[in-house]
Amino acid sequence: MWKKVILMLVTIILLFSSTALADENRVWEVQSNMPNARAGVTVAQINGKIYSIGGSSGSTSFSDVQVYDPNSKVWTTAASMHTARTLSSAAVVDGKIYVFGGYTGNYYTFNGGSVIDSVEMYDPATDTWTKKANMPSSLASVSAVAYDGKVYVFGGLTSSINSVRTVQVYDPASDTWAARSDMQQALHGSVAVTLNNKIYLVGGRYTYSSRVYSVNLFNEYDPTIDKWTSKPSLSVTRGGLSATVLSGKIYAIGGVSPDAETNSVEAYDPVLDKWSVVPSLNNARSGSGAITYNGKIYVIGGSQSTSSNAPVGSVEVFDDSEATIILTATGKDTAISLDWSVYEGATGYNIKRSTTPGGPYTTIASNVTGNSYLDKNVSSGITYYYIVTATIGSTETITSNEASAKIESANRAILTITLVNGLEKEFDLSMSEVNSFIQWYEAKQAGTGTASYPIDKHDNNKGPFTERNEYFIFDKILTFEVSEYTIN
Repeated sequence: MWKKVILMLVTIILLFSSTALADENRVWEVQSNMPNARAGVTVAQINGKIYSIGGSSGSTSFSDVQVYDPNSKVWTTAASMHTARTLSSAAVVDGKIYVFGGYTGNYYTFNGGSVIDSVEMYDPATDTWTKKANMPSSLASVSAVAYDGKVYVFGGLTSSINSVRTVQVYDPASDTWAARSDMQQALHGSVAVTLNNKIYLVGGRYTYSSRVYSVNLFNEYDPTIDKWTSKPSLSVTRGGLSATVLSGKIYAIGGVSPDAETNSVEAYDPVLDKWSVVPSLNNARSGSGAITYNGKIYVIGGSQSTSSNAPVGSVEVFDDSEATIILTATGKDTAISLDWSVYEGATGYNIKRSTTPGGPYTTIASNVTGNSYLDKNVSSGITYYYIVTATIGSTETITSNEASAKIESANRAILTITLVNGLEKEFDLSMSEVNSFIQWYEAKQAGTGTASYPIDKHDNNKGPFTERNEYFIFDKILTFEVSEYTIN
């Protein structure tokens, strides 16, 4: 009994150790500190520099711009905006930063200032700000994102502290505004990101009976047809969060959940159409800005606690380069061979296959150990598309790249082996398998090689086996016959 108990304890320790190893290279690193800590900032990246624009500290909003160089880890300043503001949103079009709306007072208590409709454009080449056409209405906590040369601005908060459903599109070329279909729900404090030619609106807050509530909503907007689609909800509510895209996934970072700042982070995988939890920030924060640059996520500023009015000055960086599964697929004579890199901490892998690129995928094997798999249930001439997901316990975590392969037309043969006792054995094999058998036989005839040779029984397999081989003893073989044919 004690042996069983010890074994169970060792298993539990190994599982937790494996999970720790999986996250070891994926923790958030505090890389730098802002010269002036701010909450309610908006951020943008141009030419390898991250611009932290405006924000507030205590009861004061600011117009200054703090610039971070992630390569040198050095902070500098740029020209200040014309208008001090917090709770604004920024987007980059043609190498210029556009800042939309905001609030001129206290980020934490939303008083002591006013909601504005001001739009300003920053040109890094001249280090100057230019006023542009005002928004159709004054709004704070809007969500702005650039798409196809225009800026889409979603929702926001009015001066009467009411959330709105409006979608406004700004055209920098003509400096004009146009309306689009309303959102499914009135929201402010969401984040808009683009992925695969769609715009996604992540999280947010809404007001009801003078109270503010965070949501776990996640919606997809198709700007080409002006249509909204509901997607899987976040695992927790998040208002005033930050969000960005890294390695084809959407990361939802921090925010208010439900009534206090959180340091939790989750990622949406569009292939699996699901959210999964990833390592948490070092500091809980809302009202921060997130930027992806050079394969890393940078989170800047924010509020650590709405009750303490304490802005967060640290810059946290997340690198998922160690959290990838590299998958390759190779077509063989009768099967497709899959090989992938090991994901530290994984207790197994799920193999998924499709006949169309991008899916939908069907799981063909679950909880596979090791890092290779041979898919024999394939047909010649068809291209198959695969992904592999890692599992830790019962939780599916990271997804590999998509890899494809197919079995080309090939020569095959019926190998008939007659044994010395008169018994005949027949196998349908690829010519490479037949040639391997012949090479073994001739080598053994010459006095070298093993005493027996295994032949894969392929479709004659029965039961829950990955492979069944029949072994032939050299001196028990009388004759063998090869009848070659071609498959298309």
